[in-house]
Amino acid sequence: MMEQYRAVKEQHPDKLLLFQVGDFYELFYEDAELAAREMEIALTSRGTESEKPIPLAGVPIHAADVYLNKLLSKGYKVVICEQVEEASQAKGLVRREVTRILTPGTVTDPEMLEESRNNYLALIIGEPGNHFGLAIVDVSTGDFRVTEKHGEEAWEKVFDELRRLQPAECICSSPEIEQLIHRKMVFKNSSLIELLRYLPDSKEIKDLITDQWGAETWESLNLSYYPLAASAGAAALTYLQLLQHPTGSKHFHRLELYFTDKNMVIDNITSRNLELTQSLREGNKQGSLLGLLDRCMTAMGRRLLRRWIELPLLDARKIEDRWEAVAELLQKPLQRREMRRCLQNMFDLERFCGRLSSQRINARDLVYLKNTLRQVEPLKKLLGALDPQLLQSINSQLPSFDELINVIHNALVDDPPLSLREGGLIRPGYNKETDRLKSVSSEGNNWLIDLEQRERQRTGIKSLRIGYNRNFGYYIEVSRTNLNSVPLEYHRKQTLVNAERYTTEELHDMEAQITGARDKLAQLEYSLFEELRAAVSAYTPMLLDAAQQLACLDCIQSLSEVAERHGYCRPRLSENNNFRVKQGRHPVVEHLAHERFVPNDIVMDKKHYVLVITGPNMAGKSTYIRSAALISIMAQMGSFVPAAEAELPI
Repeated sequence: MMEQYRAVKEQHPDKLLLFQVGDFYELFYEDAELAAREMEIALTSRGTESEKPIPLAGVPIHAADVYLNKLLSKGYKVVICEQVEEASQAKGLVRREVTRILTPGTVTDPEMLEESRNNYLALIIGEPGNHFGLAIVDVSTGDFRVTEKHGEEAWEKVFDELRRLQPAECICSSPEIEQLIHRKMVFKNSSLIELLRYLPDSKEIKDLITDQWGAETWESLNLSYYPLAASAGAAALTYLQLLQHPTGSKHFHRLELYFTDKNMVIDNITSRNLELTQSLREGNKQGSLLGLLDRCMTAMGRRLLRRWIELPLLDARKIEDRWEAVAELLQKPLQRREMRRCLQNMFDLERFCGRLSSQRINARDLVYLKNTLRQVEPLKKLLGALDPQLLQSINSQLPSFDELINVIHNALVDDPPLSLREGGLIRPGYNKETDRLKSVSSEGNNWLIDLEQRERQRTGIKSLRIGYNRNFGYYIEVSRTNLNSVPLEYHRKQTLVNAERYTTEELHDMEAQITGARDKLAQLEYSLFEELRAAVSAYTPMLLDAAQQLACLDCIQSLSEVAERHGYCRPRLSENNNFRVKQGRHPVVEHLAHERFVPNDIVMDKKHYVLVITGPNMAGKSTYIRSAALISIMAQMGSFVPAAEAELPI
C-alpha cells in the first residue's frame, strides 16, 4: 500500500495527499506532520521504514470537509486519492485513483465557500512593462472573464482589479509578475501565488477557446485583436486541465471579454474608504453599503449585487431600465412579497452546475433542483403582469423547466438518502427490475418476521430476536440467561458479552436470497442515478441562463425593498452635468446612527464645480463628502438614493 501511496505522491509533490484507507483519509511522512499541525489532529505512526516509525495522521471521510476547509483556507493544495473498488471484490490490493485535486481557487463544494461572494482564480500573463492579460474564473459558478491592459498605468489597473476581486488563488506567467504581486498584495499564504508551468502557443490558444466555447465566440469577441486576453483565458483552461477539472463541459458561462473603463472607475483606495463592500473597522459586510442594500433572497443575487456595487453603469439606458424596474416593484408590494417568497425557496443554481459538471451531486441535490425549478412558473406569471422592459426581458429569457421537473420527479423518491450506494433512491414504477428486486427484498423481510415469531414459539425464548450486521450478516440472538433452551440445530456465529448469536441452514439460505437482491438493487439504482445525472447535465446551459436572470431579478427586488424601507427617491439623470441633491443622507451612517441624521443639500453645476467643505472636527465634513460619492454610486448601479430629490450626471 505504501508503494501505491508513493507512486501517487511523486506525481503531486507540491500538494498534501489524502489517501483513502477504509473509512479514513490518511496522510504520511511530512504531509502527516504538516496536516497534524494545521488541522489540529493527532500525529501517530504506522509501521516502520529503515527502523523508524512512519508518521501518520488521519481524518474520518464523513467529516473530511471540515478539515479540507481548514487546509484550503490556509492556502494549501490537496490531492484526494480514493478506493475505486470494493475491498470484497478486489484481487489483492484495492485499486485507488486520484478523484479530486483541490486548490483554494478551484473549490466547488458549498461547505467550503462563502455563498455571498465569488471564489476567484486569477491568471496573469505578460512581462513587467505596459502589457498584461488577465483571466478571472470562478469554477464554482461558471463565471469566466478575460481582459487585457496596456499603457503606463496597466499594472496599477491590473492590481486594482485583483484587489477588487480578492482572488483565492493567483497564477502568474513569470517570476517578475509573481514578485510584483507579492510586493503589492497581502495574501495570507505565499502558496496562493505561484508560477504557471506551461503557457499555450498561439495555435493552442485558439483551439482551447474554440473547443470550450465554439468558433463563433472567438469571432464575436474579436479575440484575434486581444491576444493577451485570449492567452490568459487559454492558460486558465490549461491550468484547470492539470487539476483534472472537466473543461470542455457546458458548465462555464459564455466567455466574457470585459474592460473596467466601461464602468464607473472606482479604485481600491476609494472603494475601501467608502466602505462599499466591507467596513473599515471590522472588515465585515455589516456596516458597508453592500450590507445595507443586500435584501436578496438567493446566493446568486447576493454575488451579483456585489458586482453591481463594484461596477456602476455608464450607460444611461441601462440605468433607467433598472430604475424603472425598481419603481414598478416599489409600487406593487404584494407582487414583490410573493416574488421574495418564490426566490426564498431557490437554492444556488450556479454552484449546483459547478458540482454537476464534476459529478459531485447526490439524489437530494436533484430533489432540491426540482423544488427550485417549480418556483420558476409562478415567477414568470408574476413577471408577465409587470410592464418595465427589464422585467419583461427577464421573463422572456427564463426557460420553462416542466420537462426536467418531470424527469427528476418520475425517477427519484421525494426524500432520498444521502448515500448513493445503498439503494432507496428510485421511485416505484420507474424501472421494472428495481420494482421486482424491491419485492424480493420485502418478501424476505416478511419471512424474517415470521421466522422470529416461529422460533420464539418453538424454543420458548420470548427475548429471541433476528437481526442484521454488515460484517456477520443475519443472525438469531439469544441472551445468556436463555442459552440452555437453544436447539441443537443452531450454529454459533458470534459471541457477545451478554448474548450469543446463531444461524441455521434455513436462515443462511434465505440470507443469500435477500442480500443478493439488495446488492443487485443497490447497484442497479446507482446505475440509474448515473443515467439521470447525465440527463440533467444536458440542461446545464439552460440552468445557467436561468441563474443569471433570477440573480438579476433578486437584485431588483432587493433594491426595491431597501428603497421602501428607508424612504429613498428615484433620481433623474442630468443632461447639463448638474449634481443637485435635496436633503441627501449618508445611507450607512443614517442607518447605524443612534440619533436623527441631519440631511444636507448638495449643489454643483458648471458654475460651481468645486466645493470647499469647512468646519470643526466631528462636524460631518467627511460624511457630507462620502454622501455625494455614495449617492452617485447607488444611482448608477440602478438603485434609488437617500434623498428627497436628486438630479445627477453620469
